[in-house]
Amino acid sequence: MKSHMMRVISSPSISTMGFSTLILAMGSTLVIGLRSWGLCRGFVGRAKARYADVYRKKRNEVAVSVDAIRACA
Repeated sequence: MKSHMMRVISSPSISTMGFSTLILAMGSTLVIGLRSWGLCRGFVGRAKARYADVYRKKRNEVAVSVDAIRACA
């Protein structure tokens, strides 16, 4: 009987579990909303954006080099 009472006392109450679930759901909804607006990007999003910028600059440099070679020919 005593061990059963200790388990009941030590286990979190239903209201506490419900409240923590509510906070978790609100937080994840907030993050999803911020990501959809582009305000909160994760590491992968930032890495992809950086890679796209570097690739775009390199492509422009190659295009300028090809134009310069064609102008000399």
